[in-house]
Amino acid sequence: MGHILRVVTNYNLLENITRLIFTHTSTIGIKYYEIKSVCMNKEFKEVSTSNYGKIKLKECTYKDIKKSYPEFESLKEASKKFNVSIAKIKKDIKF
Repeated sequence: MGHILRVVTNYNLLENITRLIFTHTSTIGIKYYEIKSVCMNKEFKEVSTSNYGKIKLKECTYKDIKKSYPEFESLKEASKKFNVSIAKIKKDIKF
């Protein structure tokens, strides 16, 4: 039974990675393919909440799709400052 080695890298490093794999493993063949991805646009803003002060938001958009997420570090700061769990803050605030 063999092993599978998966490498995620930039295309411009393909030749170097290929040489490394052939040099340092017993393999005699490599399969590779390009992966494409689409990301939503991101904007950051701050909103005031009645119980937890200002919370930073990440607003993501793709065409007509919009999503908002509170930033974890902002939630963590509010959690420490107001002595409540991050889960409670997320439940209490509406975005």
